[in-house]
Amino acid sequence: MKQQSLALTGDIAFDQLAIEPLTLREIVQNCSELPCQVKIAEFTYVEERLIDETLLHRLSSYQAADDGPPEWVIRLRRRREALSSYLGTNLVCVLIRLPGVQYTIEVDPDSQNVVHWEWQAA
Repeated sequence: MKQQSLALTGDIAFDQLAIEPLTLREIVQNCSELPCQVKIAEFTYVEERLIDETLLHRLSSYQAADDGPPEWVIRLRRRREALSSYLGTNLVCVLIRLPGVQYTIEVDPDSQNVVHWEWQAA
């Protein structure tokens, strides 16, 4: 399946994703690790993407080349570790923007679980 990107500012063709919109909403709301304000927030953007060697290599390259704060290197390593288990799999990536912060949430449509999430200052 090719990568699908859908902005959620108008009519969205969720039928192009491997998961129903209400199911995706429930998965996010039921993730005990996510903050409450994220669980109830509107989705800003949704993208279905294949986790492939190119993505994992890019994360490794960023991690190796980054001379920024140690927290950023740790974040990249955690992201790579979480996503590497899904090599060859399409995940649904949800972006939620809140004042001053944005959250990225990776969902496996087959297991219907959040497999990784992170936040960063916006």
